[in-house]
Formats: sequence, structure tokens, C-alpha cells
Amino acid sequence: MSVLHVFNPDHDEALAAGSPYYTPTRAARVLAESLAALPAWWGAEGNAVLVAKGQSLPSVLNGCSLIAAPRWDTIDRIVPWGWDAALVHRLRRLGAPERLLLSADELDEIRRLSSRHTAVGLLQAVRQDVPAFTVGESLWCTSDAEVRAAVDRYGHAFVKAPWSCSGRGVFPLSPQSPEAQFRRAARILERQGALEVEPSYQRQQDFAIEFSVTPEAVRYDGLSLFRTSDVGAYVGNIVAPDAQLCAAFDQPLRAVLDAVRRSLERHLATLLVGRYVGPLGVDLMLVTDAEGRLCLHPCIEVNLRRTMGFVAIALRRFLTSAMPRALYALRPVAPLAEGEILLTPGSGEIMAVLAPEVSHPDGEDSRLDDQ
Repeated sequence: MSVLHVFNPDHDEALAAGSPYYTPTRAARVLAESLAALPAWWGAEGNAVLVAKGQSLPSVLNGCSLIAAPRWDTIDRIVPWGWDAALVHRLRRLGAPERLLLSADELDEIRRLSSRHTAVGLLQAVRQDVPAFTVGESLWCTSDAEVRAAVDRYGHAFVKAPWSCSGRGVFPLSPQSPEAQFRRAARILERQGALEVEPSYQRQQDFAIEFSVTPEAVRYDGLSLFRTSDVGAYVGNIVAPDAQLCAAFDQPLRAVLDAVRRSLERHLATLLVGRYVGPLGVDLMLVTDAEGRLCLHPCIEVNLRRTMGFVAIALRRFLTSAMPRALYALRPVAPLAEGEILLTPGSGEIMAVLAPEVSHPDGEDSRLDDQ
């Protein structure tokens, strides 16, 4: 089967816009151009990757052809980063036949399921299944009065738009916040119809669980431990065997994580089988509760698309005895350091690299506290 992969990192923006005609932000355009070849690292040999005309790229990368003008009669399936109406519009303009595209109803269903309303319900279900050593609650608000009541209840809260990306549409709110911040929430309510409001948590570590949805079931693909900057921007993923990543949790939390994974699989299957096919990631957090104990927040967000965690899982096959653990990272284009592998030749402003992970002086680099 001939598969065409498409890296469309503006997917979350497209969902938020809700229109096939929206214009991606500059940040999304830079990522799309710089990392266009990235799917070659999870595509199978003989697959193709869609790139823009005029890009200075090799014709083949990791066994995948990099092409700007597909021969649609040779393509059996399109596999994008995520399906949305803007991508379908773009592919139609490139001549893609309808047999390869999702229908308007299918796209509407993916957008509906991608709303944070899905995460609100999933969080409640998982916490009922696994109440011990888990924390987390959130409220789905459809009016200004409900938002204000939720903020009063939580004191220090985060407000999240149903669809947003890269931190936009997510901001803190408290009873002492300026009225301008409440007006900002009201504008999102007017545009998108609802808001998620959740309490603030003492975050210790971000991570995710990656799944794939087939027509019959939900399959666990692996754990994803990622790093963020002080302002919350994505830095990179740890690339290591799944058992090693799980071992970063102390045994009691490891048991809780396993129970959470089983609960997510069950509820996601009920929610998604027959409605969505493809990869998805559930973001979680390790947090400190009011008593200072480490607990899991089992569902911060549900991403119905490929994620950087999937990229890190795909890169595990390139680990060697000389590089048993690595960091998959995005950063501005610069000369490679010793031992680094460039994953995106022809990058414009941003490049993706696989780098040997630097051990901590105390040798405890596998512990979450040190990541």
C-alpha cells in the first residue's frame, strides 16, 4: 500500500478556527516548512512524505520519498499529523481525489471529539475508576456566571478555550483578576460557546500516554516523558525503552499509572471506536497535593492527532549501546553537537535532532525529579 504522510502542525489552530479557509500563524508556517520531512522517521519504507515545492530537500529520507507533486493514482491512503477541514481544503487544491479524504461529517466529528469537553468527561470517569493517588477536577462552563462561580470555587484557576493551541486560549484567572481578564473569557465564550475551568496544580512533571485507535479497539503505544521551558514551551522528549520510562516512577505511582492506562483504554474505546481512527495522546501531570504527596492528574488534555510523543516512540529503534537513551528536541537551526543526528535536512528556522542525553552528575538521570 502506498501511503502519503503529511506534517500539518497547524492542526490545532485549524480546529480552533473551525474553517477550511483560515490562514496559519507564522509560527505554524515555520514549523510546517522546517519540519516537513519529519514523517519519514515514522513512515514505512516506500512511503511518501508531502513537502512544499522549491524546498531544498533530499529525494529520499529514511526510505521514504519526499515529494511536492503526488501522483494520486499511486496513493492508497493519506496519513496526516491530524485531520481537519483546512488540510482537506489544501489537499483538494493539490488534486487529491475524494476517495482519500474525510467527509465533512467525519471532520465535524473529529473536531467535536477534539474539544476539551472530551477531557472533562474522561477525567471524571478515570478518577472514579482510580481514586487513590490521583487528583484533578474541572468544570465545563457555558455562561459568564458559571465561569465566575468556578473561579470563586477554585480560587486560583486556569481557563481553557474548547479549542486552542500552543498555550493560546489558556490563561490563569482568580477572583482578584482584573475585569479585563473576565472579559477575555467572555469573548471566548461568545466565539466558542464554552470554557473549561480547572484549579491550579503544583506541577512536577509533564508526560503523556500514547494510543492508537483502530476500527476495533484502542491500543497502547507507549509512555511519553517530555520537557518544557520555564514558560511552558515544548523542548523535547526523552527517547528510551518504555520499561525504562515507567521505572522513573516510584512503585506505588507505577501501579497507579498502570491502572490509569487501563481505565483510559476502556473509556477511550467506548468514546472513539467507530468515530475516529488514528493516533491520540492523553496528557497527564505528576503533581504535589495539599499534603505534599506525589499524585497523578490522569487527564489534562486529549489530542486526537499524532504527537511529539509518537515521534519519540518511533525514534526508539535508533537507540544503540553507544546511545541507550536520547533526547528528541526541536531548536533553532545551528551546527550539530557531537553525537547528534539531524532528523530534518533542509530545515529553515527550526530543526529536529536526536541527541545523546546528558547524564546528571549524581547519576540519577532516570528519575522524574531530575527531568
